[in-house]
Amino acid sequence: MRVMLKSVFARCRRGRLSLAGVVVVLSLGGSGQIAQGGENDKVTAKAHYEKGTRLYEIREYDKALLEYKAAYLAQPDPAFLFNIGQCYRKLGQNQEALSFFQEYLKKALLQAVVLLP
Repeated sequence: MRVMLKSVFARCRRGRLSLAGVVVVLSLGGSGQIAQGGENDKVTAKAHYEKGTRLYEIREYDKALLEYKAAYLAQPDPAFLFNIGQCYRKLGQNQEALSFFQEYLKKALLQAVVLLP
C-alpha cells in the first residue's frame, strides 16, 4: 500500500494522473471499498462525487465543492478531502486548500496503515 501511495503521488506531481484517478486509486485502497458505512451512504456519496466531478471538469469549482462536501458527509472517505482541497485551490483560496490537503494526508495515511495486512 505504501508503495502504491508513493507511485500515485509521483504520477500526480508529473501530471500523469488526474484528480479522478487519485480518488479511484485511493478509494479502493487495499480492500476494494470506499470506507465503512451503509450501502445507501455509498450510493449517495458516489452520486455526489460523480456530479462534483462533472462540475469540476467544466470549471464550476464552487458547485463541485458543494458536491464533494456532500459526498464526504455521506461517506467520510479521505479522498473526498483531496477533491475539496483541489476546488479551493482552483477558487484561489489557498489557505483553505492547504488545510484540506493536510487533513487528507493525515486521514489517508491513517487509512492506509489500518488497511495494511
